[in-house]
Amino acid sequence: MFVKINKRKKNGKTYKYVSIVQGYRDKDGKVKHKELLYLGRLTEKEIDSLIHWEALPLKLPRIKFRN
Repeated sequence: MFVKINKRKKNGKTYKYVSIVQGYRDKDGKVKHKELLYLGRLTEKEIDSLIHWEALPLKLPRIKFRN
């Protein structure tokens, strides 16, 4: 699981949209990303907080998401 940031330009401005995704391989062995949680457009401060959260050692039990 990791934080994925998609950048989009609209009217000369750049917007960042954030998702929590899980990497996996399909039946042909190609790497794919499954979007688990869409967080939408976030500010730079919010994105920095998420990136620091992602870098923390895994001391909590793993979260299981349902398909």
